[in-house]
Formats: sequence, C-alpha cells, structure tokens
Amino acid sequence: MSGQAAIAKDLECLSELPWNEIDIRIRPIEPIISCIATSDAPKNAASEPTNDATGSCMFPLLSSTRKYDAPTRAGENMGFDFTDFAESYAKSLSETLANLPISSMEKLWKIVERAREQGSTVHFIGNGGSAGTPSHSAGDWSKELSLKTISHVDNSPSLTAWANDTDFENVFVGQLSTFASPGDVVVGFSGSGNSANVINGIQYSKQNGCSTVAITGNYRGTKGGKLAEIADLTILVQSESMERIEDMQLVINHIIKEAVKSNNGL
Repeated sequence: MSGQAAIAKDLECLSELPWNEIDIRIRPIEPIISCIATSDAPKNAASEPTNDATGSCMFPLLSSTRKYDAPTRAGENMGFDFTDFAESYAKSLSETLANLPISSMEKLWKIVERAREQGSTVHFIGNGGSAGTPSHSAGDWSKELSLKTISHVDNSPSLTAWANDTDFENVFVGQLSTFASPGDVVVGFSGSGNSANVINGIQYSKQNGCSTVAITGNYRGTKGGKLAEIADLTILVQSESMERIEDMQLVINHIIKEAVKSNNGL
C-alpha cells in the first residue's frame, strides 16, 4: 500500500469513529476541571504569559501561574535584561560563598573523617532541592571516599510506604529506624530548617546515639529554624534565598568530600 493510500485509509477510519459517544464520555470531567482550577483563572490560561509564582493546579494548561505556559515570542523585546539578571545572581552567589561558615564546615569534615575511620554510616535526609543534594552526595561519598553513605530520599517504595501507612512527617524516622546505628552520622538538609520530617529524623537520630548535622539557611529570616536548634552541629548559609542556600548545600558537600580526599591521598 502506498503512503498516500495508507493516509487515506487512516482518515477513513477516523471519520468512522463514534465522535458523539467520545464527546459524551469526555464531558463529565469538565466539572472536575472547573472545581480544581482557581476561580479567577482565565479560560485559556496557557495563551497569556504571567509573572506570578508557579501554581499548583493539577491541570497544567489551566494554571494561571505556571511561567512556562507562556507562549514563545521569538524576536520580540520582552523587556528583560538576561545579562543583568545573570550577573546579579552570580554576584549574590559569590557574596554568599564568601560568607560560608568555614569553622563549622571544618567540624563536619572531622566528623566525616571519624566516621570513615570507625566504619560508621553517613545518612542524608531532605526535601525538594534539599533532597537533590543528598542523592548526589551519597553517590560521590560512597564511591570516592569508600564511605558507607545512604540517601534516604532515593528509596521510593520505602519512603512512600512510610508516608502512606503513617505520615509524611515520619518518612525519614521510619527509614532511619531500620538503617541507622549508634555512632552513625545523620545530616539533615533544609533551606528553612523547619521541615517536619527532617526535624523528626534528626531528633530520632540524636535519641539513638547518632551524631547529627544540619545544613540549612536563613530562608525568609528563619535563621535555620528549629533544625538549627536541635542538631549537634549546624552549618548555616547566610542567605534568605532558597536558590543560594541550595547552591551552597552542594558546594559544602563537595568541599567536605574533596578535603577528605586530599587529607587521605585519595
């Protein structure tokens, strides 16, 4: 069958589909969409760009706040100076980097060196962007330092089972109750320092003989939140920007890892 004949046959099949029945089956979801979408959302939100914060509508194309719904406007002057923005971000990042708490980081380095000597395990916990660093660093530290390192954000079946069967605030306590032992090191990452599941994980670890570390920031003036108050050691990034705090979390972990390698000739 030629290409044109095949296309013609496909079109013929499409024309024979029971479109009325399909339409009837689709219509019942319309009330659901109207309930979930915000009342002031435009009928076709995807056609209008927005500078609002990212929304959480379950139907992305109906969201009035998702920035990436904005149409592409190639060649049009958008009134945005990317170079100025990028230079401003880099300057802010450089200032945050210059103010890293080196003395607190040195204490973490010594804790990691001791854990490596004693054969202890390092456990990482965190949420969102602060879950990305644990995942990244567990791979680095276990491979490059020959240090037993577990990221408790990576076991999806376990994490979701604890969340579903108990509460999301227990997802790290549940896993630590299985894997953590006295003498281990538990590092909690949180931009605000007020993530309940991270706080619970650190509290549980302290109560069960682990050394606890908080790598957090001054997000919206929280000064590390409750996490900074309860951890044995706090590394506080002096920034109110979640992005800079998360940038620094990975930088801190890389510095610690490279310091261990340099000190041990790895």
